[in-house]
Amino acid sequence: PMKQFFALFSLTILHSINVEAQVLLTENFNSGIPTTWTITTPTCFNSTGDTTVWMGTTNGWRAQGLSGFSLDSTEFAIVDSDLPGTFCMCDEYLTTPVFDASNNSMLYLNYDQYFRYYQGGFADTGKVQVYDGLSWITVSTLTATSGAWMAPNQQSINLTSYMNANMQVRFHYKANWDWFWAIDNIVISDSIITNQDELAASPN
Repeated sequence: PMKQFFALFSLTILHSINVEAQVLLTENFNSGIPTTWTITTPTCFNSTGDTTVWMGTTNGWRAQGLSGFSLDSTEFAIVDSDLPGTFCMCDEYLTTPVFDASNNSMLYLNYDQYFRYYQGGFADTGKVQVYDGLSWITVSTLTATSGAWMAPNQQSINLTSYMNANMQVRFHYKANWDWFWAIDNIVISDSIITNQDELAASPN
């Protein structure tokens, strides 16, 4: 009984920490990518035009159903290098709106992802970058598969060292007819979030 009490007490404390977190930005992409976010596509042109960009999904990956082709049975954002069906050099950015983190004591980027790497391809990469007020800093680099449909890789990246009044985060994908990078449930807050899908339920 005493062990059960302490276990319940610990879970209650953790839940309280998550619920009371100061959230600066949250997005679940259930209604697509908001117009306040910036999609930048410098390259990726072929005979059919620019077909590989960050986009919101409709009924999961390539409309195959949320129950098997999503991160948590809801819509998400994805950049799909395989979609053109031919060689197409991609250099794609998805950037958050500007947010003020100058008064925070701590800052974390929490999100879910499925980065599917194509072995033997172009050596596709995914980078998470943060604007520190002067330049873009890479805080995470993907060069191997991470996550899966309905079993995403959950990330909590400490951004405390980069806090400023004009902060942004971006997701940078480079590939050439490889696979894809899907992201969801983004929460930028002053603490590590273990239930970011809950907090991202009502996007800013």
